[in-house]
Amino acid sequence: MKKLLLILSAALALAACKDENPVFTISTEELKFDANGGEQKVFISTNRDWTAQVPQTDTWYTVSALSGTSDTEVTVTVEPYEDATPRTSTLTFDTALGLRSFKITQNGPVPPEQPESSALKVRGKGGRVAFPAVQGYVYEVGETPEWISVAETRKDSVVLQLDTNRTDAYRTADVVLKTTAGAELEKVSLEQSWRNIEPGEVLIEEVFFTSNALPTTGKPDKFHGDQYFKITNNSDELLYLDGLMISEAKYPSSTKTPFEFLDPIKKEACGVGTVYVIPGGGHDVPVEPGKSLIIANNAQNHLATNPNSFDLSGADFEWYDKSTSSSNQDVDNPDVPNLDIWFTYSLSIWVLHDRGFKGYIISMPPYGVTKESYLAGYKWEGKYINHSLAGDFEMSISKAYKIPNTWVLDGVNTAIEEDFQYTSWDESIDAGWTHCGKIDKDPERYGKSVLRKRGNDGKLTDTNNSTNDFTPDSTPSLKKIGRLVKNR
Repeated sequence: MKKLLLILSAALALAACKDENPVFTISTEELKFDANGGEQKVFISTNRDWTAQVPQTDTWYTVSALSGTSDTEVTVTVEPYEDATPRTSTLTFDTALGLRSFKITQNGPVPPEQPESSALKVRGKGGRVAFPAVQGYVYEVGETPEWISVAETRKDSVVLQLDTNRTDAYRTADVVLKTTAGAELEKVSLEQSWRNIEPGEVLIEEVFFTSNALPTTGKPDKFHGDQYFKITNNSDELLYLDGLMISEAKYPSSTKTPFEFLDPIKKEACGVGTVYVIPGGGHDVPVEPGKSLIIANNAQNHLATNPNSFDLSGADFEWYDKSTSSSNQDVDNPDVPNLDIWFTYSLSIWVLHDRGFKGYIISMPPYGVTKESYLAGYKWEGKYINHSLAGDFEMSISKAYKIPNTWVLDGVNTAIEEDFQYTSWDESIDAGWTHCGKIDKDPERYGKSVLRKRGNDGKLTDTNNSTNDFTPDSTPSLKKIGRLVKNR
């Protein structure tokens, strides 16, 4: 009997509940989130069944309960957001009273008061260049000049495609990252060089101009075939040295009859008597960081005829001249590539000044400069006064060309103290000078070179002052290594 009464009571209670008016209320009309997202709670008060409907496209938030039969606490979890434009969604409930809903709104991140800034330097060759993108935002790349295009945008970086700079000047642009609403997030100040190698990245490490004396005569042979340059990549990157110019000063720095130029060019250009060029199309002569090229007068095994000399048959390049003098013919090693000759004052063979009276530079011309355009546009003409022992004479500059100082990557002045008059190059290139021997025709100079010093970090020293940077009267580096290995 008691059991029957309990069942009857429950049935009556249920019937009474169903007779109550349906109720469904939501504790808020809108939930607002910032860019970080997070959780917020909504309270549902009801006495009927309900279900929640989340739009299929709104996957950026989740709801802890999608249905219920009574009062329920619902947790809404929103993901972080990086776009500047606010996003909204409507969470709809199907109830006995029909459809009910509330809004979920999330704002984007607040732009920084002070946008990030950085600088980026790019070589003249252009190509793909990447830089880090500001984090925490959906960004767009602002307008760029024609020579820059956006190759790829990633969450953490931007990849640009730069055209080759075919001018003779640096060019700059600001690459700006903005929010989708236009607020500035980051600015990268980009500078593109007009060349692929900057001054100081490739250096003249050594010049061996004295030659080695023969044991039989105490003097070198007249061709000085074992002279060489050692050109070194002093940067931390792989560099391509094809197109590199190697030049000797037109006029000596040590002389008993000094020259006075009526229209000096030293502040703007170097006056040279030779222009020899490493051949290639721009990517044919790679040199790893810290590695060097040996460029020889004659790439021969000079030990075969002079036990005081060295084997240069493994040199990277040699300079070979087609002499017009039958008694002064050059020797060619067919296994070693020759430098291209753009200009030389000599009708026979070019020999480095074996007493060290002339300076040397290495330089890189702008894109598009050819042998023909160079010879047509950079001839050095003018007058100078030769203050000779017999009197002062006005002379014409001949068989000479100019190399703009802006093209020069490195230079070294050589001289002897006894007759030193002036340096070959402007102080911006080399403010000092170095030497082999102390007097003119010093017999002690043979078998010695000028060799650049190294710092504690192992890098070559470069202060644009050869007095500080070079060791004069040095033992040639090739005396220490035996047979040459290319691109050592």
